[in-house]
Amino acid sequence: MTMAMWTPVRETHIYLDENGTACVDSPRKKVKMLVEMIRGYGSVEETAAAYPHYVTRAQLHAAMSYYYDHQAEIDEAMRRDDELERELRALQASRPMSPAELRVREAMKQREAMRQP
Repeated sequence: MTMAMWTPVRETHIYLDENGTACVDSPRKKVKMLVEMIRGYGSVEETAAAYPHYVTRAQLHAAMSYYYDHQAEIDEAMRRDDELERELRALQASRPMSPAELRVREAMKQREAMRQP
């Protein structure tokens, strides 16, 4: 009986950046970001359709495959990011606005008022 030779194929699209963060073919395409995009759009197909010049279905599937293999680690990173965002928003809300911020906010209000019939 002859045994067939098996050759593994490794087309993962996944790379780790200098901080150990999983990326898909580019340091700008973080796995956790792509997973969040897929969750937001509901499917790989919808996400790929929304960003046809940014990401391919193969890249999105690679991100999901890596996510399933490292789910606890990536979920924890997402939780930390959410917590940091909440802290930064609370800090931003608790400090007074600078004169420049006040001028920008006033200009935005005026622009919005001009748009309304």
